Amino acid sequence: MEIAKYIGELLFDYECVIIPDFGGFISNDKPVSINKLSNSFSPPNCNIHFNTHLKTNDGLLINHLSQRENIDYATAKRKVEKFARHCKTTLDNEGKIYLSSIGSLYFDDNRNIAFRQDEKINFNSDSFGLTDLVSPSIRRITDEEKVRKVITSALKNSNNNSRERISRKSNRKNKSVAKQILLPAILIFTLGIGYAYMENSLVSNYIDKYSSQIPFFYSSVNDYLVENINSQPVGKLSKGAASFFPLVIDKKQDPENDDTKINSLEEPSLGIPEEEITISNPRSEDIQQPKEIDETLVSSEVTPIKDTKLIRANNVNKTSSNNRFFIIAGSFSKESNAVRLINSLKSNGFDAIIADTSNQGMYRVAFNSYKFRSTAKQELVAIRENENPNAWILVK
Repeated sequence: MEIAKYIGELLFDYECVIIPDFGGFISNDKPVSINKLSNSFSPPNCNIHFNTHLKTNDGLLINHLSQRENIDYATAKRKVEKFARHCKTTLDNEGKIYLSSIGSLYFDDNRNIAFRQDEKINFNSDSFGLTDLVSPSIRRITDEEKVRKVITSALKNSNNNSRERISRKSNRKNKSVAKQILLPAILIFTLGIGYAYMENSLVSNYIDKYSSQIPFFYSSVNDYLVENINSQPVGKLSKGAASFFPLVIDKKQDPENDDTKINSLEEPSLGIPEEEITISNPRSEDIQQPKEIDETLVSSEVTPIKDTKLIRANNVNKTSSNNRFFIIAGSFSKESNAVRLINSLKSNGFDAIIADTSNQGMYRVAFNSYKFRSTAKQELVAIRENENPNAWILVK
């Protein structure tokens, strides 16, 4: 219906539009509305109502129709009257009629004409282009929450301050303990260096005496193992393997403790055939001495000297008190055989002596004695190459 559209156009500009002989539409301005449930804001609007008592023709609708359709006033009036009759007939027959862009007319329970506005249309021209706005609700902090927040913050700051105080006290205590330990340590270290510097001779004697037992005095690990093979747990050691390691025996001067010290592995003398030497460990450190060397083998290779008694008297136990290193040629259970070997070595230019007697009574015959280890090592190399490959060094 074109006339319903014209009524809607007039409602944007006028507060009342009358349909002659039917009723009139009245518009009332509505301000901004807030829906607290949906947190939405609606722009200003117009509420449209229908009044059946407004039936007098004021000429507004007929004149607007005449201008829009370019017809005369009489023709426009007939069209409006026809539209009013059509609305009445439809309501009587169907009980409801919809007017485009305005709303619906219907009978209520009392057979009175009622109107329901179309909510999609906003007849307030000042709200053109505005739509509903949805905004999240603003949560305001209550007084109780403010007080709780202040108390929590104060407790947190108090705890942080107490932790900082405890940490500072702990740091001061640790520093104090460190100073108490560090200062005496520095003092002792300084005194030790000063004493070692002033007593250089004592340090040198200590190094010379115990260097064979302290690993860091050697240039390599092999040197330490070679000279300290006696301290290793050995089960069985053949003479061929024993010849690879020059054994060093450190004999201390205290005769009362000889039974508790490590006994040396005895090396065979010149020309002795190889046989297996068994070493046991009955008391964790005592080492069983090797088997007694067959003295007939030595006597067969060494030229006997007629006056052995005289030579023995001149050589047995005549070791230099200043020499601590001896290159051992062989060990014998009988002193006469040891004397024979001494005479043989002396005839070859060696200053041979009986260097030592073991706990088992074996006489150890030495090629020579030396004051310094380095000299003994140099001579040992030459003797092994030219005289006896099984020679070894004894340290006293």
